[in-house]
Amino acid sequence: MRVTCACLALLASLLSACEEERPPPTFRVTFTASSDSDPLAGVRVVGDGRPLGETGADGILRVDLPGREGQAVTVNAQCPEGHRAPAELPLLTLRSFRGLDPAAAERGIEMSIQCPPSERTAAVVVRTGDQGDLPVMMADREVARTDASGVAHFVLRMQPHSTFRLRIDTTGREDLQPQNPGATLTVPDRDDILLVDQPFQVKQTRRRRRPRRRDPEPATPMLPMRID
Repeated sequence: MRVTCACLALLASLLSACEEERPPPTFRVTFTASSDSDPLAGVRVVGDGRPLGETGADGILRVDLPGREGQAVTVNAQCPEGHRAPAELPLLTLRSFRGLDPAAAERGIEMSIQCPPSERTAAVVVRTGDQGDLPVMMADREVARTDASGVAHFVLRMQPHSTFRLRIDTTGREDLQPQNPGATLTVPDRDDILLVDQPFQVKQTRRRRRPRRRDPEPATPMLPMRID
């Protein structure tokens, strides 16, 4: 009887040890990184301070995270050069996936990561009516000049929400009003076209009237002179 009890106690101890050594369950997680709407490779993903890997050419990283049901994981992302990291990602809650779709089961828990470009492209178009050959100045430097139809355009890359000022140089065109007009523009957080419409009024210059030509006075007839 004592031997039987000892065997049962040993068996219970072994079963308990096996349960303690059993690895925790894993949860399939799919991270999808993009820049605007394009897949982005090279995004490093960190979960609770532990590197999980980086996205491939398709912008996807699949991992199996160990943990317990309902556990919350803090996720951070490091975007490649030329892109901005997201300010904050939501907590990832580990949940067992239940569904009949094998593809959805393969994806498991899904999280999207947005890494927008650090600079945006702005195409600037300046229209001045029909006034051609007017320089468009930016930071005291000519960046474009209006053509015969009064249109100038150029392209620049700047950080989103940056502001810059343009000036249309009317030096030498005193007949145009207003003189040297300017415009302040802001680059949006997307590639866009920025339009400046600046009409001009042309002052009519008065012609100077020529002085009226006077008719020559009639010559006084010379009287014959007698010389003795």
